[in-house]
Amino acid sequence: MRIEDKVNIAYEKVNTAAKKDNAEAKKQVDKAASESDRLVLSNEARKVAELKDAVRSSPDIRQDRVNEIREQIKSNTYNISGQKVAEKVVNAAIDDLF
Repeated sequence: MRIEDKVNIAYEKVNTAAKKDNAEAKKQVDKAASESDRLVLSNEARKVAELKDAVRSSPDIRQDRVNEIREQIKSNTYNISGQKVAEKVVNAAIDDLF
């Protein structure tokens, strides 16, 4: 047997042992992490999470409001505030700048 072969065999044994040790170390780290890691939310963070859930679960279109405005348009009672329209146009323009 040549020296190169002995070196290769030794390298393979060391490499195999290192892989085994790494796998065992990973198991120990995972076990320790699962036993000690916990997520604790503050009351404020819980409220934010609840609000986000409420927004996600609400419909994109408020059909009751759409029906109400349709009826107002049909009966010529729908009034548009020029000032509110102007404010929204200005605010949209400002938002586009930033």
